[in-house]
Amino acid sequence: KNDDFLEQHYPFKSFRIGDTMSELTSRDFLEPEEILKLEEVLGKYSPPSNTNYKRVKSDERKSRREQGILSTSEYETLKNFLFACYTGLRYRDMFLLDAQRHINGKWVQNPYTFKKSFRHYIDIEAMHKTGKSLIVPLIDKAIVLVDVKKTGLAFLVTSNQKTNKNLKRIAKLAKINKVLSFHVARHTFA
Repeated sequence: KNDDFLEQHYPFKSFRIGDTMSELTSRDFLEPEEILKLEEVLGKYSPPSNTNYKRVKSDERKSRREQGILSTSEYETLKNFLFACYTGLRYRDMFLLDAQRHINGKWVQNPYTFKKSFRHYIDIEAMHKTGKSLIVPLIDKAIVLVDVKKTGLAFLVTSNQKTNKNLKRIAKLAKINKVLSFHVARHTFA
């Protein structure tokens, strides 16, 4: 349209660019500093005196809330959410992730320095929603959140409703003024 190309050589002369503004504003995602806040909240976690959180005494539970310490359920939710932020996995794919079957590793060589390092990656033959295969290299922050030697499911399974409820409390603790849902993690990765 600016006559940068001769019209007969311009491949996009009949291509119309749609309005993308409504799409861009309707999707929440986290900024890097907000992810750092969540990582900080995760780092402050200490397990309760009783590993079964339902059996933790009410005064200890209240004290933990006042100190801004996550419950065990909230801690697991935040680990899962951050892992999804680092990998882009959907809720359903996260909770079908089998550590032994889907998390693999191999030695890779940096083509510039020729230094070799062992890197983990996710290899899913068929994602739940699309049925397409997926390979995602894991960054170090993601590897810390999952036990790659575990057998069976990589993460504790909770309902989507409970997960999103926990995320709202976590957002308050981290002082993030966004409505967090598990799908926000996918948009954050993108």
